[in-house]
Amino acid sequence: MRLHATKQQSRYKSSVRRCRKGQSLVRQPRTVQPLTPQPEKIMKMNHMQSNSKPTATESMFGRALKRFACICAAGTLLFTATSSWAVGANNVAGPEPTPPVPLIRQGSIQVGLETVASGLTAPLELTSPADGTGRLFIVQQTGQILIFQNGTILPTPFLDVADRLVPLFPEYDERGLLGFAFHPDFNNASAPGFHKIYTYTSEPVDGPADFTVPDPSPFDHQAVIAEWQVSATDPDVIDPSTRREVMRIDEPQS
Repeated sequence: MRLHATKQQSRYKSSVRRCRKGQSLVRQPRTVQPLTPQPEKIMKMNHMQSNSKPTATESMFGRALKRFACICAAGTLLFTATSSWAVGANNVAGPEPTPPVPLIRQGSIQVGLETVASGLTAPLELTSPADGTGRLFIVQQTGQILIFQNGTILPTPFLDVADRLVPLFPEYDERGLLGFAFHPDFNNASAPGFHKIYTYTSEPVDGPADFTVPDPSPFDHQAVIAEWQVSATDPDVIDPSTRREVMRIDEPQS
């Protein structure tokens, strides 16, 4: 009895000390370690699973996987061989292509610009009759055909039709003396076309035209093709009395 009382007193004193220190009197539960299989047992189980016999589906899948691997390997070898052959074929030097025309080498000829005539107004055309005189004929939109010969412009126009044209706008206009041509037999003295020329002009409306268009509004002007004869006494001027109208066309716009 004395020994039992002493144990109880010791427990009481110990509880009092824990209370003074702020400790709990509730006994903490004992931690229980979870049961885990031993490593050797796990290894044994895995060994048993690996030694198990595969099913028919697993065997079929394995064979298909092996075939796929073989096909991939064969394809890789074929691609490598083809690429090597293509690289070798491209490295083969072929013959140089023949140019369609001979190459133009840089020579000693130099090209530049030089003023040969000045003081012109709206020049549209420069032509020559190729008659051996060296004359060049300059067509101005304002109605004059000038002759350039021996580095200068002759003072008298070869032909002046300015008085036959519609009034032109000074800033810009698409009308005027727009064309000039020599007869194909201009230099043939025995041909009917000897020393004949043709002009294309924008003239005021003068009676019915040879060609017209359906337009209720008044026409702006008429395009006229006329034939002229060089003067019998002066090859550098036109005889205005020889004019012959070849064609007249209605023009609805300026």
